[in-house]
Amino acid sequence: MNKYNITKTQSIDLYKLLKFTHDVLTRNKIDYWVTGGTLLGAVRHDGLIPWDDDGDICVMIDMVPKLRKIQKYCTRKGYELGQMDTTENDNIKCCGTGKNGQDECDWYINSKNGDLGCDIFVMIPDPKRPGKITYANRYWRNASNGGKKCYYESDYLYPLVPIHFGNFFVYGPNNPIEHLNHCYGPGWNFQAQMLYNHRTGKWHSGKLRNMKSKDFKTITPPISTEDNRPPPIVKAKHSKRSKPKRSKPKRSKPKRSRRKKS
Repeated sequence: MNKYNITKTQSIDLYKLLKFTHDVLTRNKIDYWVTGGTLLGAVRHDGLIPWDDDGDICVMIDMVPKLRKIQKYCTRKGYELGQMDTTENDNIKCCGTGKNGQDECDWYINSKNGDLGCDIFVMIPDPKRPGKITYANRYWRNASNGGKKCYYESDYLYPLVPIHFGNFFVYGPNNPIEHLNHCYGPGWNFQAQMLYNHRTGKWHSGKLRNMKSKDFKTITPPISTEDNRPPPIVKAKHSKRSKPKRSKPKRSKPKRSRRKKS
């Protein structure tokens, strides 16, 4: 896929964007995890897939109010954080309000100086399948490359763990292999395909092809993103679990003092 590979300049912009996104979300206690090509790149390439020209992350729906609070900060730092109305050229409705009044719109973050961005998918506990996390956006929830195959098992997702990406860490599911298996099929670790080119706005045939040894290499990240400190794991905050019954504390019997005989 050499003809589809991104340029060195584009890779630097994308690495910087993902590092900034990780830093600002983590600093503001916005739990997230990498998904799609970014997760595949982290596991298979230890960084960017050379022909992947965007980032993909997920946040739970209760993180959306926190995203609004950091929009101005992102703007000051040269990044645009906003909500999607439609996907690329497809006139697909991405925004809506759920039955509980929650905002289901997906988000994005772009660098104003670059032409590549990062999609932020809003996720919810699956209303029909207990123990699974799926897309809040009903289009993606029902898509074959979305909620039908690429949902997350709660047990394989949480706790979120640091995954090495280039020369820094991002958050990912605790068992990414199981997710990649049911999302992409058993050949994800040796087969590749190009589905959509964000730089040209064109879809491709997406035919699977066996990767060559050189295809497994990532593009070297810039020195400016280097950070060898792994962030702490993030425990689940969204699974509905029954509260354990409180047992009455057992009172210890007072010890009888023995009087010494005079």
